[in-house]
Amino acid sequence: MAMTIYENSVHEVYVNDLTDIIYLSPSTLDGAAMDSNWSCKQRVVDSDEVEVISEVSVTEKSGDNSEFKVYLTGTQTGTLTAGDYTWYIQIRNDVLSPPFIKEIHLLLRVSDEGILS
Repeated sequence: MAMTIYENSVHEVYVNDLTDIIYLSPSTLDGAAMDSNWSCKQRVVDSDEVEVISEVSVTEKSGDNSEFKVYLTGTQTGTLTAGDYTWYIQIRNDVLSPPFIKEIHLLLRVSDEGILS
């Protein structure tokens, strides 16, 4: 499911499940396709800012190449225990002057198998 992203929103997922898919685009493009100068990375940290899902590049894009398709896989969430984490996502283009950098921080709430609360 595609989502509009709100920085104060809670993204809930079960251990071993895929998160909702978030489509992110740089606001400077107004729907235009991204060239190879744009990059997107994501990582997850615990409450002590210890990285629990290592930083990885997001390479998957929407069909029209205007948005990054950001999500965590079941393999990635399978490494987590139930609790709250911070999901960092960064979009950047260092070729622009000044460079474009946007980082968002999302609350990721992980639950063991069962009903999400």
